[in-house]
Amino acid sequence: MLVFEQRRETPPQDLAEKLGRDIGISARAARLLMARGLTDAAEAEAFLHPNENGLCDPFALADMHKAVARVERAVRDGERICVFGDYDADGVCATAILMLYLRSRKADAFYLIPSRHDEGYGMNAATPGLLAAAGTKLVITVDNGVKAVAELEACYERGIEAVVTDHHIPGETLPRCEALLLSGGRDDYPNRHICGAGLALKLVEAMAGREHALEYVSLAGIATVADVVPLFGENRAFAHLAVEAVRARRCPGGLLALLAAAGREPARVDARAFGFVIGPRLNAAGRIEAAAHAVDLLLEREPEKLAALAERLDALNEQRRAEEAAIYSAACAAVEADDLCEKRSIVLYDSAWNPGVVGIAAGRVAEKYHRPTVLLTGVGDAAAGSARSIPGVDIHEALRACERYFTRFGGHAFAAGMALPEQNVAPFRKAFDAYIRENVPEEAFLPRADYDDAAEFTGVTMRLAREIALFSPFGEGNEQVLLRTDGARVKSLRTMGGGSHLLITLQKGAQYQQAVYFYGGERFAEINEMDACDVLYTPEIDDYNGESLRLNLRHLRAAPPADPEAYLARNAGKFADALSKNILYNNICADFPFRRADADELIPRLARARVSGLAALCFTRPGAKRFLALAAREGLYGRMDICFGACGGGAAAYNAAVLAPELSKLELSRYRTLVVYDAPMGMGETLAALAPKAELFCGAPARGDADELAALLRIEREALAGLYRALRRTPGVFYNREAMREALVKASGADGRAVDFALGVFEQLGFVRVSEDGARLVKDAPPRGLGESRAFAAVNAILENFDQHLRCYKEA
Repeated sequence: MLVFEQRRETPPQDLAEKLGRDIGISARAARLLMARGLTDAAEAEAFLHPNENGLCDPFALADMHKAVARVERAVRDGERICVFGDYDADGVCATAILMLYLRSRKADAFYLIPSRHDEGYGMNAATPGLLAAAGTKLVITVDNGVKAVAELEACYERGIEAVVTDHHIPGETLPRCEALLLSGGRDDYPNRHICGAGLALKLVEAMAGREHALEYVSLAGIATVADVVPLFGENRAFAHLAVEAVRARRCPGGLLALLAAAGREPARVDARAFGFVIGPRLNAAGRIEAAAHAVDLLLEREPEKLAALAERLDALNEQRRAEEAAIYSAACAAVEADDLCEKRSIVLYDSAWNPGVVGIAAGRVAEKYHRPTVLLTGVGDAAAGSARSIPGVDIHEALRACERYFTRFGGHAFAAGMALPEQNVAPFRKAFDAYIRENVPEEAFLPRADYDDAAEFTGVTMRLAREIALFSPFGEGNEQVLLRTDGARVKSLRTMGGGSHLLITLQKGAQYQQAVYFYGGERFAEINEMDACDVLYTPEIDDYNGESLRLNLRHLRAAPPADPEAYLARNAGKFADALSKNILYNNICADFPFRRADADELIPRLARARVSGLAALCFTRPGAKRFLALAAREGLYGRMDICFGACGGGAAAYNAAVLAPELSKLELSRYRTLVVYDAPMGMGETLAALAPKAELFCGAPARGDADELAALLRIEREALAGLYRALRRTPGVFYNREAMREALVKASGADGRAVDFALGVFEQLGFVRVSEDGARLVKDAPPRGLGESRAFAAVNAILENFDQHLRCYKEA
């Protein structure tokens, strides 16, 4: 289930055409620029072609003159300087920028980064003593310090002065220091979202000039992307200049060594590689062992040591990935064992999880289940962990409402951390979910995918793909451009990459487009059954074996069939196959007293009121035809998964409609409302057992709904006797049931569906035995009447049941 939502309103076409003419791009690309707030030609040009002119004046930061004066005095007088950093990629890069610069000035400088595992973020009570013992006279904090009020006061008591550079939100009291460089704070500095490494670079620029500072811009750009700050204005310039610097190898040797260890060519690096290749490896040092490994790599110059340090970080990243995968797998298993239908959050605790990795795993769990997620682990005799949210849920506010359970917590709307006594975990879990249920609208829990603009395939060209490429680097605030096309037909579908990815040919009208769907391989069968689909994609230039246009699919969902009757006719056999299997699976043919309902009113109302807990079943082709018309008319696509055979609602039990349902494949235990749209076909008691928490409703059947299935499934006694005689002419011993089926089809010439049904009857009567050792004919089986077979009796019982069901509805 997936709702598509446009990110921003697109501008009028005439304004887009004018901007396009002014800067020499297509009106479509101009519309995309204007939707991102770039309505002025000069602004749009600067966005499409970022350069160092996009960097801001460092002296626009309040206290920059004071900071420069104090650091210059320390360098001049040979004072011992400590760069006090943080253990994430931003803190590591910020530390390296200042250390590289101070070393170039021959300053007496060293760095210190606390342990993520033993000390946690920022300064602590022991820090002033450590600094004093090292002979420190000036401490420069990077990516931290604005909340270290008590710790910095203790530093001053020991004769240590401070320059604080930080981009985090300050507390009510500012720390004592000689200068405070704080983004988004007390000045008119244009970049309100600069990261810690960006501030470190601005300090270097103020001290040594822009040309010298650009020697370290690769580190500022990597940190900007890795710390997920908005990629507009100066931040966009940081990222762009960093990409250029790395491609030209104008960067610390440690970055080149790290790329080599990861098997990446510097010439092909882009901002995405900063976020998914370099950033995770720099982060892995602090998550698994110590951030010092990453800083040392960035400061090192000797080739052999560089290679060894890079290999170590690469190995630590592999360990991080393994630990993250284990935590993610365990968390998903716990969620799947739970019932999320009425829960609006996930809170899990395992004392064995690595505290340095739970945050990443929490983000993946939140994304998969579309629930704000808190993963907690044991730290000493307490619990601590990380929270990640989803759009529409301010997790910091939700945690603040539960503050009574914590010893400490902090963060922002999408991510946070906390510590609490272990005995508070259970009451916190309950209070957290209650707060979210009461304060967050139901719509927030509907999985969504954002896009920029709707487009027909005729307007998606090589030129547009090249223009969209100019929007990079992509990241926070400048998301990858996604276009939307509805009602595309899947004309061909095949896997690649060992089955992990899909190559798809899409058609809309007379236009065809080639598309690639990375990591969509597990959806092959689902997509293959779709008559049409809605897609979100980025047009790209594929330069493999020449240049060609391709669509990089990011999201795909089922669309209403262009011709529902033809679509169902192509799948008519699935209804008979499902009923045949259901008869064999369904041990009881009696029906269950469903509550009668106007399904055309009930299903849309419930689908709009809640995102999960509703399942609708269509057992017959005429019923499915009526339901598809209802779904198209009421806009149920996107609010319900509509598919053949089984529903994939998972732990959240997302709203679903199943055509030709197979009882053995249905997972209905978490659903709260089950609606049989046409007729239960004698499956009522089994459905009640499969959905023990659900209210069962049945819509109004129509005369003739079951006729097609009855004609296909009715097998007379003489036909069964003939099939039994044919089976006795076979060898009688087979590898499995399927091999026996194929042999009987060949021996009798009968329809495969009839053979399936007959084998089910024979097995129930003891004429055939199927086990792990294979399938065999029991030649000495005692005679038994066909009436003793539940399956044989079921066909007539189902028809009688349907007629009775129809009469009851008419009488009501």
